[in-house]
Amino acid sequence: MTTTRRPSSGSHADDVEEIRAGIEETRSELGDTVQALAAKTDVKKQAKDAAESARVKVVDAAETAKAKAVVLADRAQENPRVREAVAKVRQRPIPVAVVIGALVAAYVVVRWRRNR
Repeated sequence: MTTTRRPSSGSHADDVEEIRAGIEETRSELGDTVQALAAKTDVKKQAKDAAESARVKVVDAAETAKAKAVVLADRAQENPRVREAVAKVRQRPIPVAVVIGALVAAYVVVRWRRNR
C-alpha cells in the first residue's frame, strides 16, 4: 500500500491537531448515526409513538366533531320545525323510544347477517 504524503503547510503539531479534530468530528457523526439506527430498531418506542399519534388524531377529530355538533344544534334550535318535533317527542317519549329501538335492532340484525 502506498501512501501519499501531503505537503506540510505548518508544523507537525498543527497537523496532529487537525487530524484529532477530524477524528472527533467523525466520532460525533458516527455517534449520531448509531443513535438514529438504534431509534429505528426500537419497535416498542415506534409502537408507542404510533399509538400517541393516533390518539392525538382521534382527540382532534372528536373536538372538531363536537364543535360542528354544537353549531348544528344551535341552528336546529332556531328552526321552528325542529322545535315542534322536540315538543311532540317530549309529550310522548315512549312511542319514539320504541321506534328508535326497532330501528337500532333492525340495523344490528342486518349487520350481523352481512358478517356471517
